[in-house]
Amino acid sequence: MCVKVNSSSSINALYVISEPPYFLVVPENSNIVKRGFIILGCQATSPGGEETRLQWYREGTLLPVRGEKHLKLRNGSLLLSNVYPAQAGNYCCQASNRHGRSLACAKVTVFSKYIFFSFLFFRLEVAVFPTLCYTLGLVFYW
Repeated sequence: MCVKVNSSSSINALYVISEPPYFLVVPENSNIVKRGFIILGCQATSPGGEETRLQWYREGTLLPVRGEKHLKLRNGSLLLSNVYPAQAGNYCCQASNRHGRSLACAKVTVFSKYIFFSFLFFRLEVAVFPTLCYTLGLVFYW
């Protein structure tokens, strides 16, 4: 708030910041195994405490708050559950207020199966987490 005072009167003025929202948390590119789940993070705020609206898009199509295999969480993040390869693609979180919008996107890749050969035990094993595959052996997809 700005105040100008002289001997005869004073004038009060309020300066409001008018900018689009900015992200505190953005979704990250993710790899997931079929039938698994993942949470894509998204949190945004607006300068001056103005209300910020979050919406999720997959491949440019607006997702409802709740779907058969997804749910927008209260904190703005998106939960994908029982994921299948058909759900792979680009997911974007859009934050908007009356002054504009901001977009943050991530690519979700869904693999049908992971198999790797363990050099220590010389047997085939099914891996649950992709990072386990990459650190312990060769990765094969089918």
